[in-house]
Amino acid sequence: MQELLARLKALDPNASLALRIIACFDELVRGGVNIHGLLGAAASLSGCVAGYAGHESARTLRVSPGGEVLKDGGVEKRVGALEADGMTVWLERDGPARVNDRMILERLALALAIAVAASAVPGFVIWTVHHLRRARSRTE
Repeated sequence: MQELLARLKALDPNASLALRIIACFDELVRGGVNIHGLLGAAASLSGCVAGYAGHESARTLRVSPGGEVLKDGGVEKRVGALEADGMTVWLERDGPARVNDRMILERLALALAIAVAASAVPGFVIWTVHHLRRARSRTE
């Protein structure tokens, strides 16, 4: 996989970064990382604050690129907000979105959906990890 990433980076650095984002979130899901950790990863990858709001729970969490939990508020305009699976995720970036912001948000939303479902359904994490490993082994 690393050899493929190196060759892809030479051809298209943005595509290489997108694959690294996917691999990062796959590893976090496998490790059972919590919501704070997933938001911290998104913030670190994007270089700006990442946020989450649950529609049913009314829970909101914002995390800085350094991993600190921030008080409610932030920028009024959530750049590139993505609504999926009963939640909204966003990045708080000054200026326009960057090339991989959408990929970060999509993988964050998927990872959060898995984390939330895992906390509600016993055995869900084991089932999910098993299927992620099977899918990954087919691509290597």
